Amino acid sequence: MGVMRPGSIRRLALGLLGSALLWPVLAATGAGQAAALSGPYLATGDSIAFGTDLSLDPSDADDFVGYPTPVAQALGLTLTNASCPGETSGHFVSLEGPDLVCGEYRAAYPLHVSYATSQLDFSLAFLRAHPDTRLVSIDIGANDLFRLELVCATGRTTFTFQDILTLAESQAATPNPQVPRCVLGRLPQALFDLGQNLDRIYGAWRRAGYRGPIVALTVYSTDYANLAVTTLVAEMDQVIAAHTLAFGGRVADGFGAFAAASAGAGGDACEAGLLNPLPPQLGLPGCDVHPSAKGRQILADAVLRMA
Repeated sequence: MGVMRPGSIRRLALGLLGSALLWPVLAATGAGQAAALSGPYLATGDSIAFGTDLSLDPSDADDFVGYPTPVAQALGLTLTNASCPGETSGHFVSLEGPDLVCGEYRAAYPLHVSYATSQLDFSLAFLRAHPDTRLVSIDIGANDLFRLELVCATGRTTFTFQDILTLAESQAATPNPQVPRCVLGRLPQALFDLGQNLDRIYGAWRRAGYRGPIVALTVYSTDYANLAVTTLVAEMDQVIAAHTLAFGGRVADGFGAFAAASAGAGGDACEAGLLNPLPPQLGLPGCDVHPSAKGRQILADAVLRMA
């Protein structure tokens, strides 16, 4: 986002497979208790669910482990992980919707599950074929905000991996003061669109006959001391929570869990060991925006409390 520190923007782009930006989350609402179950578990979302790790070879999806894996193991469920790095809420609904880089990623590398449709269409087919599904989880919306920043910074509406890296480098060197103003001006429409897309997703799942738990994981901040970003994206997370609850879903407090775990490090999730270090070959210090094994378990625990 335009108000990000230059170092954070660079770190974000290098971890760009799309999603953990600096998004805060409001406290979880609703209640749940993890218990031994059996049956299918459908995980949906972006690179946080996918388990993106820049140090790994993307040609083998089995190497990537997201928070749904320990959730499934704890509950004794059979996991189907349909997440896609770079997914936005609009592209989740339709392949014609605004995308970040999910489409490019899918064209180049395998996902955990192979499908040619939108993530929503795949999930509907799955739920109809598996009426005994016990849990559906989702993390979506963060890339909507990231994409908004890129649109404001470039005036364009389509992006590649290289575009994002180039933009991050230029923003780090000479931040454009027009970007934050543009983001704030367009934010209401972006949040409205996100809410509409969530309604389409949740409504379609319920119409398909799924009556089990829907758990939406709110997303953490990589730097809780960055109040400008945290305040901005809290508006997005309020939308996510409100629309999730409207369909009887539950909100897992990933933001609060990361905040507590990073408090001893001044709110720095990297310093607290919650994020993956940047690969040595990049020659840069710091962390990627995606969870480490420690961070992944913290997110899984947040989901389990609502499952």
